Amino acid sequence: MVTHDAESQYVAISDGSVSLRLDVISGSVCNGPVMIEHRLVGVSALAPKIPALHHFISLCRSGKMASWREPADPRLPRLILALRVLDALLDGASQRDIGTVLTGGGDEIDWPGPGDSNRSYVRRLIALAHRMEHLGPFGVLRRLV
Repeated sequence: MVTHDAESQYVAISDGSVSLRLDVISGSVCNGPVMIEHRLVGVSALAPKIPALHHFISLCRSGKMASWREPADPRLPRLILALRVLDALLDGASQRDIGTVLTGGGDEIDWPGPGDSNRSYVRRLIALAHRMEHLGPFGVLRRLV
């Protein structure tokens, strides 16, 4: 599928599960064969583009998109935990309530506990939960949290 705006042309290629978008900087793919050139601007922008390049190379070599997927983000368990903490806070849970659930302790949990580590752990999760709430999905996707 090819779409246009005032200055550029975009080509979407999909196999149903993976989609790639090619931005045509000059010329048009409608006028015949084109030369494909990949621009890498900045190191931080490189990592998210590697899976797309892998899929495109596979498509060019074999005619099919690669089944390779990027490994899961190692931050996910902690981010999910922070979302659970945010839900608990919105339901009115105290730091002690949250700590009791997270550590799996019953009513007998020492609070704040030896070295205050349980409470520090909960405070850090609460701070992360508030940052996630403030920045929203953009903050997670841009790795600001």
